[in-house]
Amino acid sequence: MTVIIPPQQVIPAASLTAGHMTFVPVPAHLKVWIHSVWQSEHATHTALSTERCYPDGGHSLTFSVDDVYYDATVLFGTKAGNLSKFNRPSAVSFRFHPGAFSECFGIKAESVPQNTDIPLSALFQEPLPPPEALCGQPLPQVYAVLTDWLTLQIHRHSNNTQQRLKLTESLVTSSYQAGTQNLEKLFGCSTRTLQRKCKQALGLAPKEMLMFGKIYLARNSLIYSNAPLSDIALSSGYFDQAHFTNHFREFVGETPARYRQRKQKNNP
Repeated sequence: MTVIIPPQQVIPAASLTAGHMTFVPVPAHLKVWIHSVWQSEHATHTALSTERCYPDGGHSLTFSVDDVYYDATVLFGTKAGNLSKFNRPSAVSFRFHPGAFSECFGIKAESVPQNTDIPLSALFQEPLPPPEALCGQPLPQVYAVLTDWLTLQIHRHSNNTQQRLKLTESLVTSSYQAGTQNLEKLFGCSTRTLQRKCKQALGLAPKEMLMFGKIYLARNSLIYSNAPLSDIALSSGYFDQAHFTNHFREFVGETPARYRQRKQKNNP
């Protein structure tokens, strides 16, 4: 049985409401690079729930804004972890598809430190949006300024979109069951060359992206379908339900059945 998942599906989190966070539409011309965008207001002292974030190979670029100053930080998370609190009253965060952040800003993905917030200015030496364009402005205007600025960066730096899409789509969709051998045939290169391409473009090894893709697909299936766990295991690229359960519990921190129960309860 194949479980059909809506493309670009955003997996909801109960703590979005607790953190005054809401998803906003991604402009059509940015969807090739950006998976989702959320924003928040007046959440500086909000205690978020224990909802966890699960890596999918993408980067998050978050702008935290107050009346006089803003921070722009990048997080390349490769381990599951709790959501962060915000240090300023308003925030807009862009979640990039795997490899898209590096393409957008013209930097190598392998140069971005993992699992730690790092200032964007430490990675990107070109000018950031001026403070007066963001600070003290209504959140919709902040979002508009940032999307225009990101569009400009993409026009300046992005020149390998089709190669990235071919690589990531193969890793997280069509080839997750066949593994890396099929990818080597698809790209016509050796294992070492494929690993180098992935490290440069995505900051990850092929097996890591395959794992993220399998977990992402399984999480979607658990929330948006009533398929038996055995079917979800097979359609997500696992040999059997036991292997799926053990790997899912190790990565997510709870069994697939418990994850489904909690998610479907919190997001009916």
